Amino acid sequence: MAKRERKPIETRLAKENSLDKQEEILQQRRKVKERRTKEKEPTTRITIDLPNSFYLKVKEHVEDQGQTIKGFFINLAKEHFRNL
Repeated sequence: MAKRERKPIETRLAKENSLDKQEEILQQRRKVKERRTKEKEPTTRITIDLPNSFYLKVKEHVEDQGQTIKGFFINLAKEHFRNL
C-alpha cells in the first residue's frame, strides 16, 4: 500500500479558514516575529573550561532544576552584578 502524501500545512489552512481568518493569523505571526527581533540584543559567545567532575555536578544540578547550563551561568552572572 502506497503512503499517502500529506498536503502542506498552508494548503490545509487555506481550505479550513476564510481569507479574513488567514489574514488575522498572518498578522499575529508578524507581531510575534517583530517582538522577537526587537527583544534581541547583540551577544558575545564565550567558552569556559571546567574540570569534568565540576561540569558533571553543574549538569546534574541544572537538570534537577529544569534549567540549561547556559541559563544557569547567565543567572549566576546577573545575580553577581545585581549585588555589586
